[in-house]
Amino acid sequence: MKLRQWWLSHIKAEHDPLTVTPYCSEGDGQDSRQALAEAIVDRLPGAVYCLSRNSKTLCFLSQGANVLLNGQTQALHQRAGFEMLVHPEDREHWHQTLAALSEDNQRYEILYRLAPGLGWHRPITWVLDRGVLRRRASGDTLEGVLLDMTGHQRRQQHLAHAAEHDAITGFLHRLPFLEYLENATREQEPGALLYFDIVRYSAINYSLGYQAGDSLLKQVAERIRACVSTDAMLTRLSADEFAVYLPDAERRHGVLARLMATLKPEYWLGRQSVTVDITAGVATDTHKGADALLRHARLALQHARAHNRLHAEYSVGLYEEDSAPLKLEQALRCALMRDELSMFYQAQVSAEDGRVIGAESLMRWYHDTLGEISPERFIPLAEELGLIAELGRWSLATVCEQIAEWDDKGIIVPRVSVNVSTLQLTSTLVDQVAILLARFDLTPDRLELEVTETQLIRDLTVSHHVLEALRAKGVAIALDDFGTGYSSLAYLASLPIDRLKIDKRFVDGVPERTPERGVIKAVISMAHALSLEVIVEGVETEQQWQYLREQDCHVLQGYYFGTPVDAQTFATRLVSPKG
Repeated sequence: MKLRQWWLSHIKAEHDPLTVTPYCSEGDGQDSRQALAEAIVDRLPGAVYCLSRNSKTLCFLSQGANVLLNGQTQALHQRAGFEMLVHPEDREHWHQTLAALSEDNQRYEILYRLAPGLGWHRPITWVLDRGVLRRRASGDTLEGVLLDMTGHQRRQQHLAHAAEHDAITGFLHRLPFLEYLENATREQEPGALLYFDIVRYSAINYSLGYQAGDSLLKQVAERIRACVSTDAMLTRLSADEFAVYLPDAERRHGVLARLMATLKPEYWLGRQSVTVDITAGVATDTHKGADALLRHARLALQHARAHNRLHAEYSVGLYEEDSAPLKLEQALRCALMRDELSMFYQAQVSAEDGRVIGAESLMRWYHDTLGEISPERFIPLAEELGLIAELGRWSLATVCEQIAEWDDKGIIVPRVSVNVSTLQLTSTLVDQVAILLARFDLTPDRLELEVTETQLIRDLTVSHHVLEALRAKGVAIALDDFGTGYSSLAYLASLPIDRLKIDKRFVDGVPERTPERGVIKAVISMAHALSLEVIVEGVETEQQWQYLREQDCHVLQGYYFGTPVDAQTFATRLVSPKG
């Protein structure tokens, strides 16, 4: 019979608690065999025990218990029972596991802590209790072994802590923090979330090295801990972003003030001292859930950054203000697919007699929920997002198709201008224009492209070649908003353009204001000298028309001759203006 079977089968409750039942077998050497068995059992790792199930008193305890219990086995025997060995917080689980045993030889396994205050050499000792129930007429016994699991548990706890906490700051990682935040918001705590970052932290990393950057993070974390109470939850959300959750929202102003003051003084990174700026965002709408709370705190942070403020608190108005660009961006990406864009036309008339000799096409965008959106808002955004080429293709195709449609109806508009961005001024644009003119059977003089003065000067070399190629094909080029940019004669004389468009702001004071009259005269004289046709925008009164006609201006455009309208309405207005 194996030794394990021997000590599990023959330890009996009626024997002396600290002796082992003799091994009864035939033959000589009985004493030596028992001594060997006792020596082996006493040297097994852990503590081998036999316990009365009913009284929970010890019947047997091996010498290995002296190592586990630091020599305090006698004190244990003087206690009320074995259960005094079990930590008070773990006793209920221990009792429940043992009470569930019912069959002979049924095994059990329990992980628990030893009770403190019994003289153990460690404040917390974890043991794995593995044993078996013995059902006997003389009384049930629990026979097993206690194995020291303290080192294993500490390693497990260390790994669990490392999995949930940042190694540099000791703060919670993002995911466990979000779980905590979910529970806090689910319980409708009136809390507050402070979300803040270190301005230009990456610059410190790059210039002083990552070791210095880590040192800065540790010092920041220490200062944050000093500013908050123990019930606050801390997290490092990214490289330079932190968050503090306060269960009591009323404390947010005081904590934020302490944080700003405490994080401002210099930090020593080796022999180098640095100061950093902190930007913070605050949100208190815990009733909307963890995700919304975190998102709103970050929106407040971004708002503070954008407006050069130290901190900002989230509100619905702030959200609407800061989320508007994103909404506009998403809507613009869908505008073409949803057929939300349209083209309006404004008449250009002869200054001499007021008859319509052309039109300017003006893109319009109407969104179902955002309403009418000004080109001053969506054109720069389209350029930023790289959508301007797509909008440009749509504009050219729409205008060429409309000219052809008017021609088919016998409505002749001699020339229609299309606004183009300098980002469109590539060889691709030249090909697009040629293809569209051929598709709709239009002569090149029916189309004019307008480029603003300020945009054109940004990349004059590339723009110059493209404009020359377009003019070579017979397409007219107009310089829009002249006088609002550089207005240099040096570059103006070299540009491949046909017309100058004088901006509305120079017309507003005509004919009453002397300065505006002087500018108008000078520009018209210069254009004549360069053999350029002049178009004046923003004509709103008969007096302005008469004055500009006297100055030998060629073409006029403005509300006096007609507001921008859709293609069908424009066709009905092709009559001579008032005069």
